Amino acid sequence: MKYTMPAAFSLPQETIEMILRSGGGKQHSRKRIYAKYIEGKTAESMVAFLKKEYGQTGKGFEIDGNPISVWFDEYGMSIGYGTQAKETPIETMNWEDVERHIRSMVENGTYMDIREAYLVDTEERERVANQIYYFWRDGMDETPEEIGIKAGNFPESEATLMELLSDHDGREKIRAIIKDAEERLASGEVVLKWNHVKSPEYLLSEITDLDMERLEFPLPDTLEVKQEDFITQDEIDYALCKGSGVFHGAFRIYDYFKEGHDKKETIDFLKNEYGTGGGSGGLPGNDDSHHDYDSKGIRLEKGSYVNPYAKVLLNWNVVEKRLRELISEDKYLSEEDKEKYLEYKEVQAKADRQYELNRLEHAVPEMKSKKVTIDRRECTLIDEWGTENEKYLLGNDIEERALYYAQVNDKVFEYDYKPGRSEVEDDYINAIAEEDIDRHEAEVFARLEGTDDAAESEVVDETDTFQTQKENILIPNKGNAVNFSISNDNLGIGTPKEKFQRNIEAIRLLEQIESEHRYANPQEQDVLSQYVGWGGLSDAFDESKTNWATEYQELKNLLSPEEYRMARESTLNAHYTSPAIIRSMYEVIERMGFKKGNILEPSMGIGNFFGMMPESMKESRLYGVELDSITGRIARLLYPKADIQIKGFEKTDYPNDFFDIAIGNVPFGQYKVLDHAYEKNNFLIHDYFFAKTLDKVRPGGVVAFITSKGTMDKASPEVRRYLAQRANLLGAVRLPNTAFKANAGTEVTSDILFFQKRDRMVVREPEWVYLEENDAGIKMNSYFVNHPEQIVGKMELVSGPYGMESTCRLDESRPFEEQLKEAGGRITGTIDTLELEPELDNELSKQSIPADPNVKNFSYALVDNEVYYRENSVMKPVEVSDTAKGRIRGMVAIRNCTQELIDMQLNEYGDHEIEKNRKN
Repeated sequence: MKYTMPAAFSLPQETIEMILRSGGGKQHSRKRIYAKYIEGKTAESMVAFLKKEYGQTGKGFEIDGNPISVWFDEYGMSIGYGTQAKETPIETMNWEDVERHIRSMVENGTYMDIREAYLVDTEERERVANQIYYFWRDGMDETPEEIGIKAGNFPESEATLMELLSDHDGREKIRAIIKDAEERLASGEVVLKWNHVKSPEYLLSEITDLDMERLEFPLPDTLEVKQEDFITQDEIDYALCKGSGVFHGAFRIYDYFKEGHDKKETIDFLKNEYGTGGGSGGLPGNDDSHHDYDSKGIRLEKGSYVNPYAKVLLNWNVVEKRLRELISEDKYLSEEDKEKYLEYKEVQAKADRQYELNRLEHAVPEMKSKKVTIDRRECTLIDEWGTENEKYLLGNDIEERALYYAQVNDKVFEYDYKPGRSEVEDDYINAIAEEDIDRHEAEVFARLEGTDDAAESEVVDETDTFQTQKENILIPNKGNAVNFSISNDNLGIGTPKEKFQRNIEAIRLLEQIESEHRYANPQEQDVLSQYVGWGGLSDAFDESKTNWATEYQELKNLLSPEEYRMARESTLNAHYTSPAIIRSMYEVIERMGFKKGNILEPSMGIGNFFGMMPESMKESRLYGVELDSITGRIARLLYPKADIQIKGFEKTDYPNDFFDIAIGNVPFGQYKVLDHAYEKNNFLIHDYFFAKTLDKVRPGGVVAFITSKGTMDKASPEVRRYLAQRANLLGAVRLPNTAFKANAGTEVTSDILFFQKRDRMVVREPEWVYLEENDAGIKMNSYFVNHPEQIVGKMELVSGPYGMESTCRLDESRPFEEQLKEAGGRITGTIDTLELEPELDNELSKQSIPADPNVKNFSYALVDNEVYYRENSVMKPVEVSDTAKGRIRGMVAIRNCTQELIDMQLNEYGDHEIEKNRKN
């Protein structure tokens, strides 16, 4: 069930004290905390101690019928209503606040009663005696009898040490011998045998604490210490994220989910991965916890095995659903685990590649001897092919919402389950029979088996797709088509009616070229480049504007209803960027050392950013996205060598970590797009473009976007915090509100932001996450308050539709381009060139090319009839024997043909077309 906090609910001070009185999750935690206070520790030292003592741990309490969850971590304490506290806390305290509360309770006699306090000194001496004993036995591998340590006799040794620790002279005797050990370790005379023991420095500080004069605080006769009632969702998530307990288990689980298996397969995998077993310490920071797993699921408990005080059973259906959600929301692997995962995948990828090369050397001769009759044909039987990273298995890709658990006594149900209702397994249907795929592979391979020449004649061109089979699609031959290069800095400047006429000329020319099924020549490209869209031309769509009546009618007659609708909607956010601004952005990127790679423009318009690309970057692969049909089609004629998709950015499926650079002027406004992967973040359109693009660029890659000043200046820091966790702000430039007036006819203050993607998420809040007031009392982003030189103009308060608002006024005393160049020149950074494998010689290194997103990562592809191997954002030539190269070509052909068959069946081609393709 889902918990809803009552409207009138509040968290009383008594509840907070009850939570803190329960201490941490480790044994005797409360006594250790109390001991430090009676030793007279300062607030600063207690904050450090409490942070370490609690670590990460969770607690669940039932208080007056209300479920209260608590989570402690490096930031302090979070309290939530229901079964979890981390996501939606109703109260948070940093460690300074926690320390103040506990100190007040100790001083006022509400933390510990007299009976428990009486045992504190004894247990402290016992704890320190244990640590000293194991330091000598396991660390130094010595048994100094002068302080009572005897080999093989722990009870007697512990008793002697405790007695010595009870008075000053005894403590001094122990101190002297530990200091001697510290000196020997420092000199290198001896080394610790085991590093898990406490250091001499730590032991000496503990002995000093025992020497401290004890403070006295009031102690009541009795005091209730509430025990936990349930295990929280935060603790369950922590346990699940630790994996199966088998080496690299978490990585295998992560990979399996990423491969897209269905629910039933995944549950079977999880049962096998976890097996039957268990152990202690199943929950974070809790010494009394344990976990067990078997065919029923995962059981988590706190307390003794015989009589646990909190427990929960997660059946495998619930485990699968929760893991799916954690992985999809990037909460499964910690930052440390992500680093280890990258190393793990690197080792795996190299092993896979070597395995496939070795296997291909012997694969075909072995297969020749295996003949079978399938569908009345004699063929070669293919049992298995591909690498661990590239297997051709087909199954439905089922995406369904992962659900939290709800705890009812010891049972776990899903939110859409009712207690007592039996679970119903989903039915799964294979879209294509496996034997059909196998038969097709066998037939293709049979045709390839004769000679290397025969194999080469059957290779499918990598640029072909199943769409070439469709009727009525005429794709012009690119021939000598070239990408347009912008040389006119006044591009797009003119009166509204001049812009309108250029748009009309461009649209008429577009339709003519498309009707002739060809690409544009250079003269035609010059006409097309004058198209500036409809930003600032809203009058042309208003039939009440008599001075625009002719243009209004012309536009209605020229465009289809759908094209007209999209053009009219774009009047608010189609802001075309001037060459001067684009050039300044490329100058920053060029100084960072970028030469070539994969470049994305996710909101490209007609592609001015591609047209302004410096000569030094011209070898890059260009990828663009444009929502508007007319604009996107013009872009394709201007940049025929670019891969341009005409759709919303939210509908693209580029792989993550693929692009080296993303650049552009993203749409901005107070509206959102539907993209389920980012739905929970509730991003406005401009913030969404930053979030998704950061996922698409590789670690170390740079995102350079123009955006509304709202991204940096909005009151809420949430979006900036999201970006800071994933990227480093290299620098920013605030543009005056006239920056787009000449080209787009609009006055809006905007920013150029340069972000560099981190290789892992971090919890960090740099200055630019928050706002400050400048000397004039204008509230804006801290970055611009502390770096006013990055504002190209002057910030002022002006009257807006919702009251006074800030804007950036142009400084007309100097040329805008000069000011822009200076601000951009202060932004620094380095874009690392991706390193090639050590075995690639210099000649092969030169032949490496940016990766094609249509080629699966860690797999082979043919480019100009040469074999390449894709690794992340580069494709590297493969140096193998001619025989192995021929076999790889054959395997690529099998893969392409099989995928083509799959695509045709998934897209509901007719039986005749499918059968025709099989025979080909």
